[in-house]
Amino acid sequence: MCSAVVKGVHDFVRELLSSVVASVIVWAGELAATALLATPIVLEQLAVRVAALSVRAARMITGLMDAVERFIALLRKMATVYSSLTRVLRSVMSGGVKVAPPIKAVTTKHLWSQGAAKVPTDWGFGTANSKLNGVRWTDPDDPGNGIRIDIAEPSSPWPSQQVEHVVVRSGGNVLGPDGQPVVGAIKQNPQAHIPLEDWINWKDWNRP
Repeated sequence: MCSAVVKGVHDFVRELLSSVVASVIVWAGELAATALLATPIVLEQLAVRVAALSVRAARMITGLMDAVERFIALLRKMATVYSSLTRVLRSVMSGGVKVAPPIKAVTTKHLWSQGAAKVPTDWGFGTANSKLNGVRWTDPDDPGNGIRIDIAEPSSPWPSQQVEHVVVRSGGNVLGPDGQPVVGAIKQNPQAHIPLEDWINWKDWNRP
C-alpha cells in the first residue's frame, strides 16, 4: 500500500514538472515572438523581467522538489515500519513468535506491591517468573543482581517455601537469610528461599 502511494507521488511530481517545463517553453516562444517586434528599450525591460521571473521559477521548482523528496523519504520510512509490523503480526499468527501469557494477577498483585517497595526503582516494573505465579526483577546494569518473589507452596517440605518467599541474587551469588552467599545450588540450600515477611524488613534489597 505504501509502495503504491510512493509511486503515485513520484508519477504526480513527474507530470507536474513536465507541465511546468512545457509552460516555460510556450512562454519562451511567446517572449521570442514579442522580442522580434519590440524596440531595444522594451527588450531591455523584458530581459530584466524574464531574469527575475526565471529566478523565482527556479526557486519554486527547487523548493517543490525538496519538499517532495522529504515527503517520499517519510513515506518510505512508513513503508518500512508497515512491512516490519506486518512480518511480526504474520509470525505471531503463525506461531513463529511466542507471546508470554499474562501473569496471574489475582495471585501475585500483592507480591508486586510489596516487592516494589524494596526493589531499586531503576529496575523497572518487574516481569512474571517462569511459572507465572510470581514476580522477578533484574538490575539493568548488572544481570548478576536480581530478586524473585514466589507465592507460598504449602506442599513444600521446607518451611521457608510454605510461605511467600524471596530469592535474592547479588553480584551473581544467591544470598541466604543472613545476607551472605550460599554455597552450591539453590536446591541444596532451601534456606535461600527467604520468607517475604523477613526480606521486607531488610535494610536494603541485599542487606539484612
